Amino acid sequence: MEAGQKSWIIEGFPRTEAQAIALQKMGVIPDKFILLNQDDAETLEAVTRNLSGGDSKPGVGRINDPAKVAKIARNAVLEYNLQIKGVKSICQGFVTELDSNNEEMRVVEEINSILKYKKTNAPRRPQRIILMGSPGSKKEQYALKIAEKYQLVYVQVQQLIMEVCRRNGDNDYARTLKSYLAQDRIVPDNEVVKLVNERLCQPDCRLNGWILDGCPFNLKQIAMLRELNIIP
Repeated sequence: MEAGQKSWIIEGFPRTEAQAIALQKMGVIPDKFILLNQDDAETLEAVTRNLSGGDSKPGVGRINDPAKVAKIARNAVLEYNLQIKGVKSICQGFVTELDSNNEEMRVVEEINSILKYKKTNAPRRPQRIILMGSPGSKKEQYALKIAEKYQLVYVQVQQLIMEVCRRNGDNDYARTLKSYLAQDRIVPDNEVVKLVNERLCQPDCRLNGWILDGCPFNLKQIAMLRELNIIP
């Protein structure tokens, strides 16, 4: 469908954080992501009804033990809430949530209003921002506020380097980076841009957009970012 540029609607997927990440890695990003929320009590009642045979669903067997039904239903609600939290985390800034406890016609109208946004041939792209400023200009504070307001991923080069050092433990690469930090030396441009590129290629940055603080630091880094097509 993607190759043929056909429209599609997926129901009930992604259900987990892993599934959401997998879709992003495959480049399957919907124009709209609508999440219908309802009270846990309503969900519990629906699951219980399905398990008890009240609503005939393909692949759902009837369970005659009320205690077993109640236990499975409770676990199902807890599992859903846990998994959907991970999905929302991966797709933050991209999900429109609706209250499905409202009357059916109202929910349908709300969905229609979401879908009525005019589709254009212009490329859709999450925001990509590079924030620069002189020492003391409060770049980090402003970057964090912008990231929070627009649900962007905040990427700070110094923090990125420290995280790579922590993640790689005591191997040669980590020791080399740590030596630069310990001696207050500038990390080589190629290493900085490599780390930045790897981070910006992660699914959360690709989907939600990013704000970059600490790079580019000089003309060479600007040229290297352009070669990698990292353009804000």
